[in-house]
Amino acid sequence: MTEKNAVHPNPSNDLADPHFFDESLPLEGDARYLLDDRAKLAVRMAWATSRPLLVVGEAGCGKTRLAQALAKAWGVPLFARTIHARTEAQDLFFHFDAIARLSDAQLRSALGALGPAIDAVKPKYCDPLKPSHYLRPGPLWWAINAPSAWRLNDGRPDPFKVIAPYGMPPEWSGGASVILIDEVDKGSDELAESLLELLDEKRFSVPWTGQEVLGDPKSEPFLLLTSNGARQLPAPFLRRCIVLAMQLPTDGLVDWLMKRGRLHFTASKIKDDALRRAAELIDEDRRSVSSKQRYRPGVAEYIDLCEAITELAANASAHEQIALIESLAPSVTSHKGEANRLQG
Repeated sequence: MTEKNAVHPNPSNDLADPHFFDESLPLEGDARYLLDDRAKLAVRMAWATSRPLLVVGEAGCGKTRLAQALAKAWGVPLFARTIHARTEAQDLFFHFDAIARLSDAQLRSALGALGPAIDAVKPKYCDPLKPSHYLRPGPLWWAINAPSAWRLNDGRPDPFKVIAPYGMPPEWSGGASVILIDEVDKGSDELAESLLELLDEKRFSVPWTGQEVLGDPKSEPFLLLTSNGARQLPAPFLRRCIVLAMQLPTDGLVDWLMKRGRLHFTASKIKDDALRRAAELIDEDRRSVSSKQRYRPGVAEYIDLCEAITELAANASAHEQIALIESLAPSVTSHKGEANRLQG
C-alpha cells in the first residue's frame, strides 16, 4: 500500500469488523445473504488493507448481492454502476452534458436580443459559460468526496440542482460507503487501468473545469468489483485487488442451494419440499448443459424460481407448489440459453 493510502483511515473504522459478522447478512425484507468462511475472510482482508475486493465467478452466483448485503449490514450507502462495452472511464467519475450546454448556449444567444427581459427566463437554463453547471457526479465522485459533489450546485438554477443518487441519504456529506462496479471485465483495458490512479492516489481530474477532486479522509469507501470472466483483466489491476472466487459446488449443490433458500424465504410462504424440488431442477439442468454452452442457471435463477412461488402460490400445499415449480422451471433453466438460437 502506498504512503498516500496509508494516511486515509479505513472506511469501516466505525463499523463492525467483518470477522465478527454473523453467518448471514441482511438483504431486503426478511431475506438474508449467506456469507461462507472464504467470503468472510476475503471481505475481512480487503477491509483491513483498504484494497478493492474483486469477486469473480459465473453469472448468477451471488457476486452483486454480496455488495448489497455488505452495505445493508454496515448501514451505509451503496453506489453502483454496471459496466458495458461502451462505458468510458470518466462515466465512473462524472458525466458532462455537452448537448445541454450547446442547447443552452443557443437559447442564450437567441434571447440576447431581448435585453433585460432575459432575466425572466434564466431559471429555464444553466449558464453555458460555467462548465461546472453541466457536470453530474458519478458513483466514485460521491463516494470519495461528497462535499465537492454538492458544491457543483453553487449558482445553478433550482431545476438543475444535483440531487442525491438512489440509495444515498439526501444531503449526505460523506462517510463510509460501498461502491459496486459490476461486470468490470466487460469494459476496456483503459477503463480498468484508469481506476489505478484512484486506487493509489484517491484523486481524479475534471478536464472541463480544471478541478482536481481529492479523496476526503473521512469518506474512503469499500470498493467491490465483479467479473464474470468474459476476458482477462490487466495484471497491474489484479495486483491491486483482493480476489474472491465464487463457485457453485459440483457435488451437494441441492443442499447448498436449499440452505440459501431457507435464509431468503420464510417457511410460511414456500414449503421445504418445494425449495428442494427447485434446487433439484437447477442441479439437473446444470449437469445436462454442455461445458461449451455459456448459459447455466445458478443462485439467481433458483431465487427467482422460489420468489415466483412465494408470490403466486404462497398459501398452496407443498404438492401444488412443486407442480408450479416444475411448470415454471423452463423459464429460468437452460431453455433461456436457447433464446439466441430461436431468435436467429
